[in-house]
Amino acid sequence: MPIAPGSPASGLELRDMESALRGLPDEQREILLLVALEEMSYDDVAQTLKIPIGTVMSRLSRAREKMRANMEGRTCVAPLKVVK
Repeated sequence: MPIAPGSPASGLELRDMESALRGLPDEQREILLLVALEEMSYDDVAQTLKIPIGTVMSRLSRAREKMRANMEGRTCVAPLKVVK
């Protein structure tokens, strides 16, 4: 159910989102904000930050998952992949 703008619940949700954003590592927060708020493409973000596009995608995925977990009040534990 959507929350009405200006309602006490919307203020709490905004506070929770700001807190979840602050809880992200800087490099994840930066990419999340560039993609979500600035509406930059992954390629543009990669070029701007001078990092591989795969790194952009990985950091964005982790940031989104951590935000989701924080907003739901759960701990985000990402399984580590074994790379050979």
